[in-house]
Amino acid sequence: MKITDKFDHRPWPLPEGPWLMEQKWNRVLFIHWPTHPGRIEPLLPDGLELETYDGSAWLSIVALDVANAHLRSVPAIPFASSFLQLNLRTCVRVEQKPGIYLFSADVSQPLVAAAARQLFFQPCYTATMSHRMDGELNLFSSTRNDSSGPPAEFAVSYGPISPVFQAEPETLDHWLV
Repeated sequence: MKITDKFDHRPWPLPEGPWLMEQKWNRVLFIHWPTHPGRIEPLLPDGLELETYDGSAWLSIVALDVANAHLRSVPAIPFASSFLQLNLRTCVRVEQKPGIYLFSADVSQPLVAAAARQLFFQPCYTATMSHRMDGELNLFSSTRNDSSGPPAEFAVSYGPISPVFQAEPETLDHWLV
C-alpha cells in the first residue's frame, strides 16, 4: 500500500502544515439520534452550518478508549497518554467543508481535560469513567465530576452484532461515521 492510498477517501487535500497530535482509538461506540434541525441550529456558534441527511440533523455520542495520545515529535506522557473519552457532537459545515462540532468531551484524565480547554479551547471536562469487557460485551460508564460543566452521566453496554463491514459512500452509515 502506498502512503497516498491511506488518504484517497478525503474530499480535500491534507493540510500543508505538520500534524499537531497523534492518538489511537480503541473499542469505539457511535450512537446517533435524528432530530429536527431547529433543535440543534440555535446551539451552534456563528459561522457553522448544520449538516443534515435526508432533512434530519443528527446528534451523536462517541465513547472510546484513547491510547498513545501525544503531541507530534513529543513522546507520550505515560500517565496521561491513555484515557477514556465520551463525546457529544453533531455534523456541521464551515466554508463548504464537512466537519464535527463538539458540544462536550468528557475524559478520565484531568491533565488531558485541562490541556484541551486551555490549548485547544475545547469544552472538555473531567469525569469518573470506567470500561471493562465481559466476553465480547463492552461495559462503559461516565459521570462528570468537573464543576465547570453541567452534570452529565452516561452508561452503556455494547458489542458486535454483525461481521465488520465497510459502509458504502452516500449511505447514512458512511455519512454518520
